[in-house]
Amino acid sequence: MRDVSDLHTAGDEPGDGRGDGERAHEAMEVLRALLSEHAAEHTTVTYATIRSRLGWAGDLVPVLRALAETEDEAGRGLLTAVVVRADTGRPGAGWFRLASERGRALDDPEACWQTERDRLADVWIARLREA
Repeated sequence: MRDVSDLHTAGDEPGDGRGDGERAHEAMEVLRALLSEHAAEHTTVTYATIRSRLGWAGDLVPVLRALAETEDEAGRGLLTAVVVRADTGRPGAGWFRLASERGRALDDPEACWQTERDRLADVWIARLREA
């Protein structure tokens, strides 16, 4: 598990009995669940909606990147392809940089993004059926 301790959730208090590693793991699982629902439904979610629905504050980029890398290493794709900017309805430039770093062809960025979302839908529909 990658360190996502910079992510703070509402209600995290010193002395709550959970260490940073446990909170980070819980945060990653909650985020994975939210994004996998959107992937299976072939829908997107904005950064603001993530913060609002999960009650999170802080910089989401490190935890989103860590989740994307973890999911991709597990063969499930870049799950964060479903996270978009409210003003454009598309991922931010960081997602496209990560996609390139992870070996995706960016000759046509829009096609790359759509292909990744299609792959995610296939993966998460199948996984949710198995559950």
